[in-house]
Amino acid sequence: MVKSGLSIIERVERAISAYPEKTYIAVHPDDYLVLKTEGFLNKFSKPLYELGTGGFEKDV
Repeated sequence: MVKSGLSIIERVERAISAYPEKTYIAVHPDDYLVLKTEGFLNKFSKPLYELGTGGFEKDV
């Protein structure tokens, strides 16, 4: 597996700017856990979704 030199936060921000039409950003479970542990899940302009958890659901 090839790792980029970008941090998780930089990769999420890049995905947000690259896909403005998306309603959420899907992230790898390992990255999701790191962001959750460090308190960064709700720091982005779009919600994050953990891949493999069954799908993104908007808050009602």
